[in-house]
Amino acid sequence: MNLVASFCSTADCSYSIDSGSISCSPGGDSCTGAILQRANLSAFHTSGIKDVTDEINKELEKLGKNPPEPGLQLSFLWTPSGVLLVWTKHEDTYSGSGVKRSDGKEANDKALGICAPEQAS
Repeated sequence: MNLVASFCSTADCSYSIDSGSISCSPGGDSCTGAILQRANLSAFHTSGIKDVTDEINKELEKLGKNPPEPGLQLSFLWTPSGVLLVWTKHEDTYSGSGVKRSDGKEANDKALGICAPEQAS
């Protein structure tokens, strides 16, 4: 199973939310390909965590094969409110427009539609 993301695989990208879409571009630390890293078994990475990680990665790989439109890739956004799984468009250069992580929690929550778990539709 090849889960290495072809972009932003080392969390070295930044996201921008503009007109209902999200783009990731090089530079920063707020966007990464949707893959959970694995580690050797240890006191902090137990067999239970390894098993769950493998299952989540299998589901992410399946989902990633069917984007809602061509060119979109699954990504984790590291927002001020926490990690969010989304579809993004990867770009080679930053457009400079849109809401960014650095714009703060309120602007990001609004642009991304983040709400309390009990309010999610």
